[in-house]
Order: sequence, then structure tokens, then C-alpha cells
Amino acid sequence: MTFRAYAAAILAVLPKGAREVSILAGGALRAYYDGTTVKDYDLFYRNPEHLRRAALALAENGFQFIRAVGGSAVWLSPCGREFNLVSLVFGEPEDHVGRFDFRCCQFAAYYVFNAGGVRGATALRTLKVNQARVDCRKKRIKLQNNNGTERTAKRIEHYENDYGYSLMGIKLSPNARPRRIRRYVARRPISGTGHES
Repeated sequence: MTFRAYAAAILAVLPKGAREVSILAGGALRAYYDGTTVKDYDLFYRNPEHLRRAALALAENGFQFIRAVGGSAVWLSPCGREFNLVSLVFGEPEDHVGRFDFRCCQFAAYYVFNAGGVRGATALRTLKVNQARVDCRKKRIKLQNNNGTERTAKRIEHYENDYGYSLMGIKLSPNARPRRIRRYVARRPISGTGHES
């Protein structure tokens, strides 16, 4: 299965009203390249109206609202997949991908309408940041943004412990590693706008 077919299959779970306004991005797409298990699917939006339309479409098509957590509304699909409708920030696919903390997560898939100037035509677009695929295959973390020092440091530890990734540029004994990772992350300015889980 190609990356495009993989992304299309995930988006196909969404009802049309949600699919046409959602931007699938982050870890679920990373999993295509690194083989890790997907626990949920993060959906981003260009504006609050698109978020509202997606939530309404989910509610009208058998999706169950589970909870609101950390700027996301968590919905369960009828087939058991968990989708997070992210409301922290809005923007174009490139904006969302550019906010992610790790380069290995900088992927997006979304539909465009009236593709090629043809009324009613749709096309799936995918966005992959340069070297993101290589990072996934080599299971390496290249820090792009500090989305909160504690949060980003915990995500580094999660990727190392649960997915087998290693942070580029830091080789330390296991005892010194957590403190050094926090110092490394803290040297980066906090962006405060990113999200990826």
C-alpha cells in the first residue's frame, strides 16, 4: 500500500462532511514509515467553522464524543478508531506540520476540492517535510520545535522508550539522560502553538 492509499484509507473512515474539511497530520502518518501501532488520529482545521462542520458530521454519522482533553475533542468512530479534533490552533496544512516538535511527525494528508479547476473534482494531497521519512525509517528524533519543555521532553522519552527512537545529537548514560534532554529542549525557544500526540 502506498502512503497516499494509506492516508486515503484513514480519511475514508470519516463521513464526507468531516473528510472534506479535515487535515490528517502527525503520528498516524508517521506510523506508515516506522511501523509503530497507531493509537489515535489527529485532525487539524483551517478555521473554527471547519472544526464545527467536522464535529457536526461526526455526531450525525454514528461517531461518539468521548471527552475533551488538552485542546482536542476525542471522538470514537463506529469501527473503533479514535479521532482527535484539534482546536489549539488553526491554519493551512503547512502551518500545522511546521508546528510539530519532531521532524519524523511532519506529515499531512487532506482533500482539495475543484482540483485542477474542474468543478466538483476532488484530489488527495499529501505533505511530507524533507527528511521526515528518513527519520522514521532510522527511528531518529530531530527536534524542530519546543512545544513546552516538560511536554517535549516527555515526548522524547516516550518515543525512545515506546517506539525505539533516539534523539539526534545526544549520547549519554541512562542516568544522566533525562536531565540532559530537558536542558537540550529548554535551550530551544518555546513555540507554545504546536500539537502532536
